[in-house]
Amino acid sequence: MNDICYLNGEFLSLADAKISVLDRGFIFGEGLYEVMTAVECNLLHYKNHFKRLRDGAKDMQLEIPFSDSELYCLINEVLARNHFACCSVYLQFTKGPAPRNHFYPSEYVPTLFIMTSPFKMPSCLDVVNAILLKDIRWQKCNVKSTSLYANTWAKTMAKTSGGEEAIFEREGILTEGATSNLFLVYEDRVLTPKENEFILSGVTRELVLEILRRKNINYEETVIPTDSLWRADEVLLTSTTKGVVAVKAINGKPIGNGKNFNLGVEIFEAMKALSFT
Repeated sequence: MNDICYLNGEFLSLADAKISVLDRGFIFGEGLYEVMTAVECNLLHYKNHFKRLRDGAKDMQLEIPFSDSELYCLINEVLARNHFACCSVYLQFTKGPAPRNHFYPSEYVPTLFIMTSPFKMPSCLDVVNAILLKDIRWQKCNVKSTSLYANTWAKTMAKTSGGEEAIFEREGILTEGATSNLFLVYEDRVLTPKENEFILSGVTRELVLEILRRKNINYEETVIPTDSLWRADEVLLTSTTKGVVAVKAINGKPIGNGKNFNLGVEIFEAMKALSFT
């Protein structure tokens, strides 16, 4: 395993990659990131990821001194140097090192870091347990910021409870998972929380919506009360590295009959085909 990464103009061993202790991403958690997947060095859906990255950079007033084609070439070079058949690609931008001050620096040189991690594509729909938690995050969840304490806390609470994911609710309304978007399946339609400041615009979420459109399955992006969970036939979670997974139970309470995930399987199979486009 090579473990070659990119950091600020250099390709080097991950173990040798170093940043300044004054990097604003380290000091303030002031950075943006994207996680993509690559199969046989084919970077999947990267245009969607780059668009979300630039939307977040505009919000954070973070200048990205690379074109999309330049970022694509850098990622491809990291992929080529690691030779992973299937991997995730982690890309992170910060405003780089600067004297510690809460004001944004007037001049800065951004830090760009890219690494890859091998993983195995799932061969069938995964089924997990989840917990329901109060959404304690801030009001810019639509920005894919590196400030993820609330998310890592929620994931750890889920693991401690024997689950895989935490589903957030805010004042009786469902938002999303700690690392995923949320879909509720009913007999005649599919519901997903509408995009707002409490929802990350998931790339896989949009792929699932496209699959639903192609299959002429009714869906609605809307406000979903928390108690809607217990009436759903299926609850599905989506993310870049997991694709789509089904939720068997939340807080120990089964979803539907806890056994049949027909639409989940159908979406999973459709997404397998999209993994090579």
